Amino acid sequence: MDKNYFFLIILSFFPALILAQSIGDYGVISNGDWSDPDTWGIWNGSQFINDGTYPGEEGGTYDVYIIGNHTVNLDISVNGSFNSLIIGDEDGSLDLLNIVGNNVSRYLNTKTIHVKTDGQIKWENKTDLSLPAYVNIILDDDNGFYNDTACNVNRTITIGGEVYAVCNGSGAQSFEDINTGGGVDFSPQLSIDKVSITSGYSAVGDVIDYQITVTNTGLSDLEDVRVNDPLIGLNTIISNLNSGVTSGTYTGQYTITQADIDRGYVSNTAYATFGGNVVSSSDGYDVIMSLYPIKVIPSTTNCTNGYNYNVELAYTFLIVGNPPSNLYTLQGNLNCGGQSTFFDLPNAGGSGTTVTVGNQWRSASDCNTVTPQDLDCEIFDVQIQGPGLNYTNVQVDGVSGVYFVKAEDTEIVYMTEVFDTVISNRNKTYRVNKD
Repeated sequence: MDKNYFFLIILSFFPALILAQSIGDYGVISNGDWSDPDTWGIWNGSQFINDGTYPGEEGGTYDVYIIGNHTVNLDISVNGSFNSLIIGDEDGSLDLLNIVGNNVSRYLNTKTIHVKTDGQIKWENKTDLSLPAYVNIILDDDNGFYNDTACNVNRTITIGGEVYAVCNGSGAQSFEDINTGGGVDFSPQLSIDKVSITSGYSAVGDVIDYQITVTNTGLSDLEDVRVNDPLIGLNTIISNLNSGVTSGTYTGQYTITQADIDRGYVSNTAYATFGGNVVSSSDGYDVIMSLYPIKVIPSTTNCTNGYNYNVELAYTFLIVGNPPSNLYTLQGNLNCGGQSTFFDLPNAGGSGTTVTVGNQWRSASDCNTVTPQDLDCEIFDVQIQGPGLNYTNVQVDGVSGVYFVKAEDTEIVYMTEVFDTVISNRNKTYRVNKD
């Protein structure tokens, strides 16, 4: 079996956790409170420039950096989503996120937190750090979560609405446990195993029997896991698949055709998916989609009086079940602050990037720093049409941080050469090819 496991998270996609900022990322430029815009700058390609906003004030696809020997006080709950928070730049000086307040919970709407060797998160007084379900916490050092003599039950970490860790470990994980373990990864993870219990085939009409199982290999319980195998017509949903659990066995058969004889083998792929937006066809296939904006592409870098722009976006469209070779229509419009800009997509689906072609106008002079969140590029209106699927308009939120996880397994069964056994009257055995 050829196995290929692919994990994608809309809007976070497990972002590259290296100090390689992209335009639109936030970075600390001065010690201060998270809610103070003067604490932050936005990366313009060479440096962080203050623009009067703070991370999470508006959701988007950016990363946030606490680096350069700086301290940020988390004084609010940050509800706007962003890709990741990186604390520390490995230059030997301390970079700190300090959770401030008393008897309060501070929420960060991000799916990845990476605390590097010179970074740290510190709890002040009776404070809780609340994080979304499926968060991935990476700690490069065994003191990433500060654990001092004041460590007690009033300093906590909540994940997905449930208390996961208590500083001193009373009734839960301790901060020291997480530090020693290098963090904890709650991101959705799947594996799928497809096997043939038929060793081979030799003639038209032979039948191959398959068995398929799906395993939740992550720490989070998952709902509505989709299982698809077009060769055997499998298209089903596992309503609940808890952490570490393997599904029941799905079975199916495939009957050999002349084309399989001519080719000499049968190869196909089974999929397990979680998340994404789903549209179902009456012809027995589903279209699973995810979209998010990557960056704004201005028409000029000299924009005193304004500029035209398009937006680069990333897409994944998986056609599963009993898929046609192509859809008839796959296109859409990205809404950016009330302006609708068109984009086209390959009718066969797949994953990749594309650029809108609306060439919209913006009356501003920020062409060198503008980001999708500045333009409120949030909602995708996708038009789909195909066999058994009337022209359908689907609204996809490109900012909310929806996960899309795909696991796949390809099984190849080869044609076998079968022999008849002929025994002569001299008790000698000969093997000849079967006609």
